[in-house]
Amino acid sequence: MIRDVGGLNTVTLDFARGPMPGRPLVRAAGRFLAAGAEWIKVIGDFPKWGAAGPLPDSLDTTYDLDTLRRAVHTIHSLGARLALHSNMPASDLVAIGVDSFEHGTALTCEDVQALGARGGAWTPTLAAIMAQ
Repeated sequence: MIRDVGGLNTVTLDFARGPMPGRPLVRAAGRFLAAGAEWIKVIGDFPKWGAAGPLPDSLDTTYDLDTLRRAVHTIHSLGARLALHSNMPASDLVAIGVDSFEHGTALTCEDVQALGARGGAWTPTLAAIMAQ
């Protein structure tokens, strides 16, 4: 059996729709969403995929801005905070109230200042970026 706990849904969800002769059983979760006691982590972008796998230096949004806006509102109304894995331009995401950015390679100085002014956080993971 193959278990995919989250990723690009078109890659594994088709295989998970039912058994296929000669192939292992596939269980797939689809898009990333990780929950915690006080935080909800959302994967905001993911590399684009080609026939051979992820395409270098490519990103595709996982959720549109309106969906993320509603998620931020709902999460905040429950007393939790939203952490977003994102390497995409972030000014709109800061403006809708995302509380924390993981990676955040496209955050501007203004984004970081606005985020910090309201108690947000940035986890740049520079070691992962510098290792490339």
